[in-house]
Amino acid sequence: MTWNSRGLTKLELLICIGMVSVLAVSGAAGWRHLVPAYRLDVCVRGLYTVMQVARIRSIRDNTVVTVKLDARKHRYEAFVDDGSGHGATAKNGIRESQERLILSRSMPPGIEVHRITFPAKRLRFNSRGIPQGGGSFYLKNAREQYLGISVGFSGSITIKTSTNGGRTWIKL
Repeated sequence: MTWNSRGLTKLELLICIGMVSVLAVSGAAGWRHLVPAYRLDVCVRGLYTVMQVARIRSIRDNTVVTVKLDARKHRYEAFVDDGSGHGATAKNGIRESQERLILSRSMPPGIEVHRITFPAKRLRFNSRGIPQGGGSFYLKNAREQYLGISVGFSGSITIKTSTNGGRTWIKL
């Protein structure tokens, strides 16, 4: 290949484009296997963040904050469960009327709820940041990879993983 003052020839340019195309196609196949694990990790870490924010907000505002994971709508949210607004009931775990939404996020495609072990299928922090009861949110992706978040009775929040189909869980 010789360089002249006019740059590359058309043939040289076509060969370079062909080589880049082959590398891009072969690289894309490898990324397809990483995407489900990445989506699961992003979803669990997002839910972890929502739980931390809910706990801090319950202490700061001296109120009850609920974290709800809705499997049918593929969403999770945290809201102040104080019964504000006409006809709303405080501390019922359902966002009604004028109860203030703190955070709401959608779960990425391919992520499913494996199991929820919290009482009433919700996590509720009292005004001191203590959960109503311990429990977990367990999620899985299309490749049968499992991650979960557990909250202890003292309010400690940990991320866990399972390598055997969700039967046993270990702390990350």
